[in-house]
Amino acid sequence: MLDTILFLFIQMLPFLGVLIFLLICFKTYLYINNKSSSWKVHNYFYFEHSNIEKSHSESGQKNKRVQNSLSLTIVILMLFEIAGLLFKHVLIK
Repeated sequence: MLDTILFLFIQMLPFLGVLIFLLICFKTYLYINNKSSSWKVHNYFYFEHSNIEKSHSESGQKNKRVQNSLSLTIVILMLFEIAGLLFKHVLIK
């Protein structure tokens, strides 16, 4: 059973890589289109909670929360990708 799950997980690695790439492209597109003059380069990766609360508009707060959610999703998927590559390396030996 565990072998089957690991085999399927390893088979999904290319799809996972493409999904991560598409999410990064989508995140970059949203960042460029919604960028405010107060946004800094490090805000591409993360907005602090106090920075989100300082937004005067609801849409500004929403855009910052979406950016944070996408960053978190990308990091989690990258960890799955790394774990899958490590499993693949261990299983091939």
